[in-house]
Amino acid sequence: MPEHTEEKPKKKKPVVAVYSLSCCEGCQVSIINQGAKFVELFDYIDLGDMMLVEEQKDVSHYDVAFIEGTPLTKENIEHIKHIREKSTYVLTLGNCATHGNYQGIKNYRDKEAAMRSVYEKPRGIDNFEVKPVDQYIKVDFHLYQCPLNAEEFLRFVYALVNGKAPEVRQRPVCYECQINGTDCLLHKGQMCLGPMVLGGCNAPCPSDGHYRCEACRKVLEGAPVLNMERKLFSGIAAKEHLEETLEKFSMKEDWKKARIKEEERIAKAAPKPAAPTASAPSTPATK
Repeated sequence: MPEHTEEKPKKKKPVVAVYSLSCCEGCQVSIINQGAKFVELFDYIDLGDMMLVEEQKDVSHYDVAFIEGTPLTKENIEHIKHIREKSTYVLTLGNCATHGNYQGIKNYRDKEAAMRSVYEKPRGIDNFEVKPVDQYIKVDFHLYQCPLNAEEFLRFVYALVNGKAPEVRQRPVCYECQINGTDCLLHKGQMCLGPMVLGGCNAPCPSDGHYRCEACRKVLEGAPVLNMERKLFSGIAAKEHLEETLEKFSMKEDWKKARIKEEERIAKAAPKPAAPTASAPSTPATK
């Protein structure tokens, strides 16, 4: 990925925090793995809290707060509400926060049976439906993916602390595959959701040459999912295979909404039937 060219902030250092809920904390690991670029960030911000780096005392205000993970307990929900109250900007960090990730698979199954398969004698467990962070609080911007693209994280931070809204270009993963010179898996007869998924990840999965895009970011705005389904169901993958893939990153609802929007666009664009012309009354036959 190219080096950052964004203007660095010149004012008083803003306070940035990264909080984790229920997740593997892989997004934080990706950020820390930026090495020197991550260290350079502290020349321009003060770290309010980030568990994998250093836990800080609670402060009264955050300029930018990132939330990683899924709210799965009542305490999680109260915590993110508290973060929202004292933050200028709140951003979700990674698929766990934006959609619900693998833990969201429970929403498509018997959640009570799922709990019993993990806990022999479950007591005091909040086993409600898995929902993304923005179902509980207002979220200003989203950083998608699993784990997130740390370069994108740095770009978002530098934009926000300079008072600019971060932008995500509406391009599919396929765009980045073409830039990388990656062979198209769909052309090889393999299922890949890259044409329907928002880019910005630099297409690492298809670039490996053997792993498909499974939509860990989000469904692209205006994605022609009906055309994609026709392509897949023509011999590449069964409907059940597609649905199981969409469940992995809790993307089933996004796909459903995209399908409804496309059906509405098609219906709106369809030519309207001509209005029937009025015919003259018939004259009774004379004998």
